[in-house]
Amino acid sequence: MIGITLSNESELATQPVIERAWSDHKKIVVPKTLPKRQMAFYELNEHTVLKRSSFGVLEPTDAKLYLPEAIDLLIVPGVVYNRSGYRIGFGGGYYDRYLENFHQSTCSLVFCEQINDQWQPESFDQQIQQLFID
Repeated sequence: MIGITLSNESELATQPVIERAWSDHKKIVVPKTLPKRQMAFYELNEHTVLKRSSFGVLEPTDAKLYLPEAIDLLIVPGVVYNRSGYRIGFGGGYYDRYLENFHQSTCSLVFCEQINDQWQPESFDQQIQQLFID
């Protein structure tokens, strides 16, 4: 099972990853923001109803919830990354909070322009295990 976002125009396109995973018979789960800056992952399939959130991201409205331990790989979005695997996200700390209790594999799909080692991670930042740089 793979957790991934539905990318917007400024991010590396995730739709090809999702389609490949489906062709390999993998389940896909996508995030939905919750109150108190929390987030959870819900199944994405051909029947999933999506709605644009206040952040401008498509989120599931009626799908099956999956707990963190059910997700094998989480593909984490971000704005800026350092080569050590730390990232600056889109604000709010949703992924950093989620990653605190996520113990499976993590990676990010990154444009080379997003790599910048001229900053220091904050104490709450969670390290991504593998960066795939395009």
